[in-house]
Amino acid sequence: MRLFRLSGLISGLGVVLSGCLSGDLDVGQSVIKPNELEIQSIDSTSIHTANVMVPDTFVTSADTNLLVGHWTDPQKGNLVGRSFCSVDYTTHELRGDNNVRFDSLVLEMGYGFTYGDTTQLFDLRVHKLDKTPEEDVYYNNNTAAYASVPLMSKRFLLRPVSKREPIRLPIPQRMALEFWNGLLDGTIYSQETVREFWHGFAFTTGTSANIFAGLSAANASGLRLYYHRNNLERTEQSIRFSIQSVHFSQFMADRSGSALSSLTRRSDQLTSRRTNQSSFVGVGYRTRIEFPYLSPDDRPERYAGLNHATLSIQPVRRSTNDNTPPPAQLALYLTNNQNDLLDVVPAGPIGTDLALANYASDPNELELTDAYSFNLTYYISGILRGKIPNRPLLLSVPAGQTNLQTVVRSVTVGNGSRSTDRMRLTYFITRQQ
Repeated sequence: MRLFRLSGLISGLGVVLSGCLSGDLDVGQSVIKPNELEIQSIDSTSIHTANVMVPDTFVTSADTNLLVGHWTDPQKGNLVGRSFCSVDYTTHELRGDNNVRFDSLVLEMGYGFTYGDTTQLFDLRVHKLDKTPEEDVYYNNNTAAYASVPLMSKRFLLRPVSKREPIRLPIPQRMALEFWNGLLDGTIYSQETVREFWHGFAFTTGTSANIFAGLSAANASGLRLYYHRNNLERTEQSIRFSIQSVHFSQFMADRSGSALSSLTRRSDQLTSRRTNQSSFVGVGYRTRIEFPYLSPDDRPERYAGLNHATLSIQPVRRSTNDNTPPPAQLALYLTNNQNDLLDVVPAGPIGTDLALANYASDPNELELTDAYSFNLTYYISGILRGKIPNRPLLLSVPAGQTNLQTVVRSVTVGNGSRSTDRMRLTYFITRQQ
């Protein structure tokens, strides 16, 4: 990847220092004349980056997706996603009806997104839960006990959005008939009794490829009971038992044996020099950024003011066709020695903006050209003037963006020492000639 070309100098240079002009415009001309000012760009500021861990948890039981999959990386370790759900009762008119015949019972699962290598077969495994999960709030570090041997499994290719059909896994005949008979004789008649029968399901994968699938917990998914009426037309009918009420996903990072295994406490840091001149943002990780030598003493000679400052952060990525899009947006936060997320960095020209940057790439370039670009004019100017303390920053997905489709995305960013995919602070100053 290459940095976006600068399309020109800062558009606001024509009004440099205009905010200071009032009263007699000739006053002070004998001290500093406009023709004695020049614009200089600086992009050699030292940047120190490090990996830090994220021990925080987030709610998954409110998500409409169930995450299943895994990801192995020698630098970051393993990410594992598995999901759990119970079965909801649906009112019906089968009880005591002798004019109906069982056809099949199928677990139908829609899916809303994929992330990773969809060229490999996805091995979906469905297990019976040992116990029905309670209706509660569940987080990404919660789990539930389940049978080690899958009740059902299926290998298939995950499809693009336009071609997706529900995943269909037939329930074993003996268990399906027990459920059918329970509906007919009235022993399964409520939410409580249907959960006593099923307990629920756990979704895991045996796939070796790096891939995640977001199975749907919404209306498209659940147990579908197919039957027909024993009449001349053999009318086919079905009833769906949803999985909406109780569902959640476990999504955890395991750093064992990886380059980041030394990160055990919130305050720990691992310099990006130890991870191939790069650092990470994703589940379990954030990037810490410091400008160690940026201060009023670092101002160039004859410094008059700062016009614009941009922090450009480039992902280590070679193609947009790998089905691994980075986070759509990243944010910069002030932090401390414990690597806590404090306030968002004041950004923009006057500090009223939040330090948020969207991922952007140039489709017209033959070589992938992409970056997150932060306008840090106010913040850097304040440091150079001694008005704002130079504090460490954290690069993270914006707080609150914790749905599973968002957090499954991760990004590797280069540090300031790489020849490509670099992190670079560029600022334009006005100085006297």
